Amino acid sequence: QKKGKGSSRNLPSGLRTSTSIVSPRCIKLWFERGNRINQNDIVEPKLMWRDAYHPDLVSQRKLNFSTTQGPQQICLLNICRIIEATNLNREKYPFAKQSCSFIIRTSEEEEFVFETASEKQRNDIVHTWKLVVARLASQAVVGDGEGMVGEFFVSSSFGVP
Repeated sequence: QKKGKGSSRNLPSGLRTSTSIVSPRCIKLWFERGNRINQNDIVEPKLMWRDAYHPDLVSQRKLNFSTTQGPQQICLLNICRIIEATNLNREKYPFAKQSCSFIIRTSEEEEFVFETASEKQRNDIVHTWKLVVARLASQAVVGDGEGMVGEFFVSSSFGVP
């Protein structure tokens, strides 16, 4: 399924670390391609998500917070690790299904826990996303700007003049 400028996945839960318990939420997740604003300025490619549905908000006749605010995001170049969740902190994540969960850690010391529908889906996502982040980072490190822009950025022909 496609959404916006990137591919979309429905993941059953998305949790972000904090000092309190974060309840599971159904989210819509996608990759947003980067954009070159001018020769020297770029907007990095990002992993983005927003809440898909909150049943308790329906009864209160309120909009999801994510529909009134921008989606949550992680710049792909800030991702340090994408790993299977082996030891979840049950005080923070009492509802997360460990066999289906994975963790994304960033260079800004943020940690995000996501849960998929199955262990196989989790393994596929972890493997694929590691390849995507590694490819982008390797192109940035070796200075392959044109290759990086060609694969991870919106074509300049779609830009605003």
